[in-house]
Amino acid sequence: MNYENRVIDQKSFADYGIDDLLAIADRHERWFDESCIVLYAASNHLNPVQRRMLGSSASTRVAEGDVNKKFYQMGTAFINEMERVAVEGLKDLFQADWADCRVQSGTLANTAVELALMQPGDTVMSITLSAGSHTSHTSLGFPVFYGLNVVDIPFDDENINIDLGKFEELLKTLDVKPKLLILGGSLFVFRFPVREVRDLLDRYSPETVILFDAAHVDGLIAGGAYPNPLDEGADIISGSTYKTLGGPAGGFVVGRREDLYKKVKRSIYPGLTTSYHSGRLGALAATCIALRDVKEEYAHRVVSNAQALGRALDEKGFHVVGKNHGFSQTHQVLIQMPEGDFRSVEAGQLLEDAYIITSPQLLPWEPRNVVRNPLGIRLGTQEVTRNGMKEADMETIAAFMADVILERKDTKSIAAKVEAFRKSFTEPMY
Repeated sequence: MNYENRVIDQKSFADYGIDDLLAIADRHERWFDESCIVLYAASNHLNPVQRRMLGSSASTRVAEGDVNKKFYQMGTAFINEMERVAVEGLKDLFQADWADCRVQSGTLANTAVELALMQPGDTVMSITLSAGSHTSHTSLGFPVFYGLNVVDIPFDDENINIDLGKFEELLKTLDVKPKLLILGGSLFVFRFPVREVRDLLDRYSPETVILFDAAHVDGLIAGGAYPNPLDEGADIISGSTYKTLGGPAGGFVVGRREDLYKKVKRSIYPGLTTSYHSGRLGALAATCIALRDVKEEYAHRVVSNAQALGRALDEKGFHVVGKNHGFSQTHQVLIQMPEGDFRSVEAGQLLEDAYIITSPQLLPWEPRNVVRNPLGIRLGTQEVTRNGMKEADMETIAAFMADVILERKDTKSIAAKVEAFRKSFTEPMY
């Protein structure tokens, strides 16, 4: 793609035609999907079958109710079957007894659980936003609007994980025990100690339900590269279907306790949604089918690529957070810009100019007021892995990034190299 063609001539609405919109979509795909190295940790691309399913006429059809129990509308048999396959696929991937994919995002999945299990004034525990939590776990999101009392789980900044010793001391002193404890979130470099947290809860607050927000690692769980939280003491897993899972945008909830599902499914339907964008159900079903034969290879390669990328960036001179712990146990790699140098937004813009897509990330020890321009940059290897890249290719990517950030070389010339490199990967893993 011509380097200068990224510039968009923003017309007024009155001057926009259908051809203009189609051209914008085509240009986005040629650039973002075919010319860029996408290291954004919270997205993935779709294969042609998934796109076909997502673009079917089911997208505008309505099919309210549970699987095999649709009502009110006629003509729902085919949509019901797509949803049934998606539900059975999720149950299979996560070894769960029940699954629900009617929520339209990971945030709504978390909200559904909070609505189902809690009342205003109840206590929920989660890590802070700086430590990597998602807003739907914290006092910045739904919990505060619902009137929940949010208690922060102590976090060890050096180890980038929960401080179990301080967590135990906090549990001992809490007058009101939490009804819900949320693990997981947005910054997800290392594994959360689910089993250890469950053991402490069983000692001091046995009625507490653990929700594991696997939006970022659900594809790794499905492929066995990350331990299944349901096996380690979590009661419910929530997730997003479009990150490491590699499906269409949407959310889901899975679990094994039927008593909890009876509550959760009522908050999902009819509580949060009635018509729930049926078109994505077929694409999700296709995702589950495509993953059956490749999930282990894909998931483990995602993690090995993340570790290789972290190692290569460290060798190039980047400050990789978590180096002493092996760089990563997931798809994510976290780097820190040098103090006094430019921060993550400027660095990210330079990388984008070189056709490398990343995202800023608040570091656990940074104040929340710098969230829009922190020192951290979060990288993810799920999409480049799906493109077919392997560990040796992570060294090439690290070299490109070093040329941009550390050597300050001309981004236009690097972009041409990045584009040529990206175009050598044309067959997705699934």
